[in-house]
Amino acid sequence: MSVVTDSGVERAPIWSSKNFLVEFDDVGTVIRTSTPSDNRIVSELERVLAEHPQSTEAESAPVVLLGGVSPSRKHWCQTNLVLSRSTIDFSTTGNGYCLSHLSLPTRGLAVGVYAAPRGEGAPAIAFIQFTLRSSGKTPLGSGLPVRLKASDLVALLEFLQASQQASKARD
Repeated sequence: MSVVTDSGVERAPIWSSKNFLVEFDDVGTVIRTSTPSDNRIVSELERVLAEHPQSTEAESAPVVLLGGVSPSRKHWCQTNLVLSRSTIDFSTTGNGYCLSHLSLPTRGLAVGVYAAPRGEGAPAIAFIQFTLRSSGKTPLGSGLPVRLKASDLVALLEFLQASQQASKARD
């Protein structure tokens, strides 16, 4: 279906999606449900994780997540995110605009709201888009657009939470 937007005529899906967050207690009873917007989903997931911390140690074995990264803010590239104790490594295969490899230290990384560039259109329904922000300088600036399945986003948030706790314990 084509629609007229402030960017001109664009293709738009005839369906829509919403985030649906369900919280359970220790015995599996639903205690809360919500439908947070795309702008609030990351903060809601971080809140739930803070209320129910899993472990204070980062995983010793690397964790591999499959997602997407947008190094040029024009194209999305399929990527593997490899989470290890001190870094997150991105490796992609694809066209010249895709990163072949990028490594970011986990210290100073945070997940923030994704602001789509004008005219980008609707995100893929299976993914949550966000911005991975670094307090330090990276080859791509301070923010990197990323998209992951919801379960992988939770795994990333848990990993960053554990890395920050481990870093505080060492300091």
